[in-house]
Amino acid sequence: VSSLHDKGHTYFLTPAQSKVFDQRESGKYIGIGINLTQDTTSKKIIITSTINKSPAANAGLRRNDIILSVNGTTTQGKNLDDVSKLITGNVGTSVTLIIQHQGAAQPQTFHIVRAEIAQQIVIMHYIAQDHIAHIQIEQFADGTSDQLKDAINQAKSMGATKIILDLRNNGGGSVQEAINTVSDFVKSGNVYLDKDKNGNITPVGVTGTTLDTRIPLVVLVNENSASAAEIVPGSLKDNVRATLIGT
Repeated sequence: VSSLHDKGHTYFLTPAQSKVFDQRESGKYIGIGINLTQDTTSKKIIITSTINKSPAANAGLRRNDIILSVNGTTTQGKNLDDVSKLITGNVGTSVTLIIQHQGAAQPQTFHIVRAEIAQQIVIMHYIAQDHIAHIQIEQFADGTSDQLKDAINQAKSMGATKIILDLRNNGGGSVQEAINTVSDFVKSGNVYLDKDKNGNITPVGVTGTTLDTRIPLVVLVNENSASAAEIVPGSLKDNVRATLIGT
């Protein structure tokens, strides 16, 4: 794998890691319900988000928390994969985390019981006074585009005339779900161009099955929007279908 000289997107998964990856792609997995990143400068392990109603969220963990140790093992000097392995375990078992909340004087200790988490991938909030639907996509797992269609239809039935599509802290997932999502808003055109090692370019087009090609659309992204969550806003921008707002 190292012979590819790739910068962080190509990596080897053990059978156990592959199982966890497949679980997350399905929208269900066993854990405490946090998404992590590692600061490129300080190397600190930071929580980017917690899954709604997950053990972590219920315990009080939140975005920008720094994980100092897991079950007595310091996270200093460890990479993201090492820390993820320490946090992973079976349903019903507990994990002890020492957490530094942003702005807090002292770290806190949390004892959290692992559970099977069925992630709500698409979350819609309707802002009635402005007729705006704020729709957050947590990841592009199997079924995301179907949940998105349901959320949009529900929002429009409530009176929504504008959509904010929130892809902040979305680490990506299935490229087909990205294609389907763009296709909800774009009638014709390309989602992306696939370029192989010989320079041959293959256009990957929208499906032709649209939901709404006219409703005003704004897409929110940040430094943790990756993979499929970069394809979608890039395509919506290139197809002059949405306005992008970043950090």
